[in-house]
Amino acid sequence: MSVGSKIRYVRNLRNLTQKELGIKVGFTPATADVRIRQYEYEKMVPKADILKRIADALDVDIAALNGVEFQSEKELMHTLFDLERDFGLRLEKRGSKYMLCFDPNSEVEPYMDYALSSWYKARETMLNPFEENADDDLQYHLWTQRFPIDLVQEETAQKEQTERLLSERCDAIKSRGYKIGKVSELILLFEKMIKSGINLEIRPDKKRSGVGKIVACVSIRHSQFLSPHEDMDETNEKVDGIVAAYAEYLCAIEYLTGAGIKIEQGTHSFEGETYTDYYFCDSMLSTMVLQSVKKMQEKILAGECEDEDYLYEVSEDMRIFNVKIESAVEA
Repeated sequence: MSVGSKIRYVRNLRNLTQKELGIKVGFTPATADVRIRQYEYEKMVPKADILKRIADALDVDIAALNGVEFQSEKELMHTLFDLERDFGLRLEKRGSKYMLCFDPNSEVEPYMDYALSSWYKARETMLNPFEENADDDLQYHLWTQRFPIDLVQEETAQKEQTERLLSERCDAIKSRGYKIGKVSELILLFEKMIKSGINLEIRPDKKRSGVGKIVACVSIRHSQFLSPHEDMDETNEKVDGIVAAYAEYLCAIEYLTGAGIKIEQGTHSFEGETYTDYYFCDSMLSTMVLQSVKKMQEKILAGECEDEDYLYEVSEDMRIFNVKIESAVEA
């Protein structure tokens, strides 16, 4: 679809006339319908700033209005070839069907995994395969045009809700002069979190990593703190331990970033859950997370945290990372 046809498509979804849209964009009532008509029928191409104003007026992501046209099936196929070459699109055959997916080693795969899971969830929750509903159909198509605005808003809201829930505990911890002196103290903090029942997803981040540098990502699911009773069916004591451990972790992250340790944060959604992602960019902390903490988590979840081997490995890790925080800061 061209830029003009996309503007017309979303305008109709919003049930706006050309004049109504033009006025929302900021054109005068005398010229509003003419300007929008010129864009929709491609007599004029909107400049970047005008296109942004049109996207805002239609309440959609500007990417939804970028034009991509296919004049033939051959052009569509060559676009797929381009996606294979540049973005790791992969063709697979499952039974008698051909399937398209993204190479797990591709740089875009983590984002596409996130995006496709969100798209699948939207289809499953908004569209009923057994009955047609005009309102549901409209909401789904508006969701596609707003992508990823709704997801970002949901992620931000859950992150803020989690932080509000823990703010009093964090304030109490910081009021006691909370600080971390050595990298090894983080190992014990992660151990406390894992033993309390907090689920951590630990992985190297391909996008931020580079030659000779590996960035560790720790993802933590918000629902563990927002609805612990329904999510885990645990006792109040267990829930309190989870909240207390995470509050201390948040204080640690704040202290470390203040001390010059590079820890970036982000949020993402996957299969209906939202997460906060913590990216440990300094090599020493990244190594500690990917090697020591990940191995520790595996053993704790396997029920081996009282074994002699586990206790020995933890003591060795504590010795190896018995380094002052200031020494872990990279220039």
